[in-house]
Amino acid sequence: MYFLFIMVLFFSGTCRAQKTLTTFGVDLNTLDEIVKMSGPDSIFVSNAKQYSDSGEHTGKDYYFYNRKTKSRVFPEGYEAAYPFAGKTALVKYNNSWGLIDRKGKFVYHHPVPDIVKLSSYEKFVLFSDDRTDRIIYRMQDGSRQESSIACAEPSTPDYFISKTENGKYNLTNQDHQPIFSTESDSIISNNRLLYKDNPDNLILAKKKNRYSLLDTEGKEITKTKYTKARFTGQYVMLFEKNRWNYYTYQNKQLHFIFSSAFECRTPAYQKNAIGVFRTAEGYNILKANGEVLPGYFEYISDEGTYGVKGSILYIFSSDAGYYVYTEK
Repeated sequence: MYFLFIMVLFFSGTCRAQKTLTTFGVDLNTLDEIVKMSGPDSIFVSNAKQYSDSGEHTGKDYYFYNRKTKSRVFPEGYEAAYPFAGKTALVKYNNSWGLIDRKGKFVYHHPVPDIVKLSSYEKFVLFSDDRTDRIIYRMQDGSRQESSIACAEPSTPDYFISKTENGKYNLTNQDHQPIFSTESDSIISNNRLLYKDNPDNLILAKKKNRYSLLDTEGKEITKTKYTKARFTGQYVMLFEKNRWNYYTYQNKQLHFIFSSAFECRTPAYQKNAIGVFRTAEGYNILKANGEVLPGYFEYISDEGTYGVKGSILYIFSSDAGYYVYTEK
């Protein structure tokens, strides 16, 4: 009964948080991508009441602030605004989207109100609709691009996770030859594509409800003894003695980081954080030094870009700190 009670609390809290997210009026996909583009910055953007001047709201309530002084960097407000990604920030002004530089001047102001598209890998922003040509800017330096970068087709990987006739699994090479001498109940890889020239390829193989860690050459890195194991970003997680042991794998060596009661389910985008976890108390972020954020949140996005607590939507910065982005 206690377990059932905890589960009901957990899922009801998750549902409430998801419902709350839809009421902020923010494009969460855009926010997620731009936060991942952003780095350490002395400027932040917010429409929080704690930073606003007293008086009547005009509808242009997003302002950019100095992180230390909390004073406005430039006086103009915007109907919507996102953090700076390099030298530019995406804003909505007079019902049209555009890019401003760090002096608050428009690099480009789109003539129509349609939402823009983003490419976080190249850090591009694309303004396009039926009435205008494709306008592409690189947010990092504010330069206009003639066209987007065309990605080459990936080469065929050297290894594949294959299901055998017995319903088991093995790692096979391009010639369909098995790598491991024995088959496994399941196999998980840390990389989506496995190439021979990548020395950090790892495999979790499950046999009789126990996991072992191997490389793609078939070398056993750990014994088959772990009841639970997973990859989260660059980290290997092995469960032992009711604790999650966190490791990195470099130069073909497994390096122990720390042991924690918390199980990260998704990798955080911050370099000093491992990932996002959740408990019956709510969501949190586990940092690379073993610390967690003070207090729990009702929701945190998969990569730790934003979170919600009560009537406030927070942005998690690149150092795993956070600040008020918007509030209802």
